[in-house]
Amino acid sequence: MTVVHFPEVPQTIDLHAKITPGTHFSFAGNCFDKNFGIALLSSNDYAINILFELENEKLIKAKSMVKGKWTREIQVNGSHMLSYKHQIPVQTISGIKLIEFMEISRLEVDLYQ
Repeated sequence: MTVVHFPEVPQTIDLHAKITPGTHFSFAGNCFDKNFGIALLSSNDYAINILFELENEKLIKAKSMVKGKWTREIQVNGSHMLSYKHQIPVQTISGIKLIEFMEISRLEVDLYQ
């Protein structure tokens, strides 16, 4: 398990272990009533980009970028959060991008063995 306390935001954190199906990511912190996001990166692609648009739209959006092109966006605004089909093999995920207007107190990556 890897734990990072109070990482700077925005920033990209390199993962130094191979991600496998079943790996858990946990984030704890505060948002500031604005938009923020978390993305899992694979080279120049986004395995998943989750945006919390709280300032105006009050939506949670998720999409991927594969070979420079964004996939169709899923918008979530209800009790069931989201089912998401992987667009990129999870084993190629190499980083976590933390996107604006939040303070992370704890970021945890628990690799599935």
